[in-house]
Amino acid sequence: MTDKDLIYNCFDPKHEVSIQGLFEASFSRKMSSAVWRWRFLNNPHGAAIIDLAWDKELLVGHYAVSKCRLKMGDREFLSGLSGTTMTHPSYRGLGLFPKLAEKTYARMSKDGLVGVWGFPNVNSHRGFVRDLKWMDIYEIPTFRLRLSGSATVAGDIDGVSEVSIIDESFDDLWARANLSHKLLVKRDASYLRWRYFANLEGKYRAMVLSENGKLLGYAIFKRYENEIQIVDMLTMPDISIGKRLVQQSINVAVKEGCSAVSMWLNVNDPLHHTLEQIGFRDDAPITYFGGRVFDESQGNIFYDYKNWHITMGDSDVY
Repeated sequence: MTDKDLIYNCFDPKHEVSIQGLFEASFSRKMSSAVWRWRFLNNPHGAAIIDLAWDKELLVGHYAVSKCRLKMGDREFLSGLSGTTMTHPSYRGLGLFPKLAEKTYARMSKDGLVGVWGFPNVNSHRGFVRDLKWMDIYEIPTFRLRLSGSATVAGDIDGVSEVSIIDESFDDLWARANLSHKLLVKRDASYLRWRYFANLEGKYRAMVLSENGKLLGYAIFKRYENEIQIVDMLTMPDISIGKRLVQQSINVAVKEGCSAVSMWLNVNDPLHHTLEQIGFRDDAPITYFGGRVFDESQGNIFYDYKNWHITMGDSDVY
C-alpha cells in the first residue's frame, strides 16, 4: 500500500459517520455527532475546511482547520486553526498528514485566508515545522499561582460579578478593547457564546468587571481537576481590571478547595509583571505555538509573538 493507492477528497456531510469512526480508531475514544458539529460546522466564523484520504470505503486520513477571524493591526483577516489531525493506525508512515495538509492549505490560500496557526503536540511538532513550512512562534508556558493550604478568600472584588449570559455588552467591549492589541482572535459575543457556552465538552463560567453600567473586562474560567483555569480574558487597557478579575478567580479557587490558578499570558503584557508580584510563575506544561502565512505581506506581524494576545481558549485543548 502506498499513498498513491488512496483517494483524496473534500468533506461532504455524508462523511460524518466515517469521520467519527476514524476518530475512535485514532484516539481510542468516541466523539459525538453533537460535539463534532459544534466544532467544525457551527462555528460563527465559518464551517471548517477538511480534506480526507480513503482506501476504498475506509476513511484513513483527516486534516481540518477551523475558520478563525483574526484582528491583525487595523484589519480583520480570516485564518485557520489547525486541529484534529488523524491517520488510521494501519496507514501511518505513508505521509498522509503533510499531503492532506498541503491540499487544505492550497484551498485556504485560494479562498483568501491569511494563514494557518495552532498548537502542535510533541508528536506532531516536528512534522509541522519540517514538512509543512510552519514557523515556531513561541513555546507558551503555563502561568500558574500555586495556593497554600492556608490560603484564605480575599474580600469581594469591587465591580466583579459572575454572569450566565453573553449579551451585546460583550460586542461593545470587543469594539473598544481590541484596539489595545495588535493580533488576536475576534472575541465578539457570537464567538464567545459558541466557543464556551455552546461547548458540550467543558463547563465554563464567566465573570465580568463593570463600572457605571459599562463592561470593562471579562474572564472565562473552568475547573480542571484541582485547578481553576482562566481560559480567556479581555479587558480595557488598565492593569487593575485584569488584576481584579484574576483576584476574583483566586477567590473562587480558594472557596472551591483548589490548589492552583493557571492561565496563558504573554510575557510582554504589562499584567504579567503585576501577577508575578503576587506569585504567578511560569510552569509546565509548555505548549508549542506556530503557524504559516499564505499572505507573505503579513509575516512580520504574524510571526512575532509580541503581537499576539493568546489565551488557553485559543487552543482546542482547553
